[in-house]
Amino acid sequence: MKILCKELSIACTMAVLVALGSCKKPIDDNGNPGTDEPYIPMTYPAGTPEGAVVQKSIGPAGGTITSADGKISLSIPAGAVAAPTNFSIQPISNTVPLGAGPSFRLLPDNVAFSKPATITLTYNDAILDGREEEALDIAYQDNRGTWRALNKTVQDTTAHTLTVQTTGLHDYSITGYFLLRPLQSTLMAGESTRILVERVSVPTTEEQGDETPLGHANQYTNEAGFEKWEITGPGNIDDFLKVVVDYTAPSTITEASETEIRVTLKNMRRPSRLVNKKILLRRKIHIVKENYMAGTYDGQPFSCVGVSVLISGANIMIQGVTAQGKSVLLLINGSDVGSFPYGNPTQSGKSEIRCNISGDVYETVYTECGPPSITKYASGSLSLGRFQSGGIIGGDFQATLYDDSGCAIKTKEISGSFSARK
Repeated sequence: MKILCKELSIACTMAVLVALGSCKKPIDDNGNPGTDEPYIPMTYPAGTPEGAVVQKSIGPAGGTITSADGKISLSIPAGAVAAPTNFSIQPISNTVPLGAGPSFRLLPDNVAFSKPATITLTYNDAILDGREEEALDIAYQDNRGTWRALNKTVQDTTAHTLTVQTTGLHDYSITGYFLLRPLQSTLMAGESTRILVERVSVPTTEEQGDETPLGHANQYTNEAGFEKWEITGPGNIDDFLKVVVDYTAPSTITEASETEIRVTLKNMRRPSRLVNKKILLRRKIHIVKENYMAGTYDGQPFSCVGVSVLISGANIMIQGVTAQGKSVLLLINGSDVGSFPYGNPTQSGKSEIRCNISGDVYETVYTECGPPSITKYASGSLSLGRFQSGGIIGGDFQATLYDDSGCAIKTKEISGSFSARK
């Protein structure tokens, strides 16, 4: 049962706790990109529906349909369809290996355009965290479950858009092939974390034509493709010559700060995009004091002046409050480190986010009015990287939040990190 609580006050959150208690070559480097392991074909499950469906009838005169959040559009030229056709765009969970951002289902999937239609996806800075912008491509999922990067993706780095032409419709998302990933992105004084590069395997064939099938994701281990690590900000890396490194935060912290970690990979054969056949991956590490919550909401940074923790059995409530009195509320059903998928926080291992930074409350849960009325949850999970008995609790979160007031579902993106003493 969904608990309605549109005021994110301590009194309300205490009530919640009580209730809970009850023409391009693929990326390559002298062979398969970044590993001794061969390309292994992979299939992935289809994404599950999330968020508001947009529908529009478009006929022989052509037209455009855009998702409710404006992140994907389908432009159909005049003469592409012979009769009025009902088109729809549905946000779905992302099953792309190392996928970047949301995924979308475009229907009908049996349409055959007489003239190519244009699909445009937008991306933001959150997608670029840990990825190379010029390595982004649009990918679609075929009928067998394989995700395929579209090698003729056209990129506009100023508008932050990716565009392809198509004669049919599928599920679509963005792939970045490579990802720079710290095991923990939020550290306190003297703490360390391992930082590694992950990549998606692709065939080593010299030419892939218009599409590149995406295989499994694994750790990058090829020393021949590694060039250098760089760091801007406090802290140190243990060995700048290794493919995998350990970063250590400074031993004393007077105020919260960020450190940017960069790694350059070389010998990447993408002549239509990359300069000097190199990829530069960037990732920020947050260096924080005990009580901290900050991130990005609806494309704008936010920070909290106070963070509190309440625990009732296995139910954890973490609340950050901004200087304007707005709140970010994290509800977690668990008692150890790990990932907690968004869902009903009365269930073991699930989490929920509620936020009223913009005034209205946006959550990781929403209800489709129907009929029938259906409760759904955002994809993704909240991560607890630190859970010390009687000490510090901390982690990271990233999600699409929903406002389902009046059945008109609206969305906003949130990402951030937190740390607080229990």
